[in-house]
Amino acid sequence: MKKREDGIAVVVLFAVLIFLISFASAIPQTFNIPGKLANSAGTPLAGYYNLTFRFYNVYTGGNLLLEIPNRTVITDSAGIYSVVLSGINLSFSEQYFLGISVN
Repeated sequence: MKKREDGIAVVVLFAVLIFLISFASAIPQTFNIPGKLANSAGTPLAGYYNLTFRFYNVYTGGNLLLEIPNRTVITDSAGIYSVVLSGINLSFSEQYFLGISVN
């Protein structure tokens, strides 16, 4: 009976190990984007701004893969911001291009 219990314990340990490895290697569904917002003269913009983030498959003329519209971002006196986008449902198995527009 001891050998059977040892065999079951090994199988359970192996299953837990596989689960932990797959959990650790999962692609996160969030994306942290730091940036600096400035006007056309290069002067930093401080305050509240609505930004729209768009992910494309190529640099120009590509397909829109994901859009996250109207995210309110707060910039500091130097125009620096950091935003965490959630719900990113892309595999990251290929290169993507990010477009950011200020509304």
